[in-house]
Amino acid sequence: MFLPEHREQLIAQRRKQREYVPPDLDEQRLEELNQRLYQALHDDRVVLTTYIGKYEPKSFIGSVERVDPHIQKFLLKNGDIQIWLSFQEILDIEWM
Repeated sequence: MFLPEHREQLIAQRRKQREYVPPDLDEQRLEELNQRLYQALHDDRVVLTTYIGKYEPKSFIGSVERVDPHIQKFLLKNGDIQIWLSFQEILDIEWM
């Protein structure tokens, strides 16, 4: 039997172990992703964007509607669904 504070610590530790740790991307890869992002915006292309999720990588298919370099975020849209992602969350961008 656990004391309540020990139980909470154990639960928190297990949650932390399940969290996704993204790979470090080198400068060349970051530049490549940046070029794909701006090319998709310019050409109005649909992309599959893989980004960092809490417990695993997540993906979203849509078009790049807007890029805001000041806040380092971009807007992806697919029909009525739209999401803002930060540049730091990107793992991959693929043409569809």
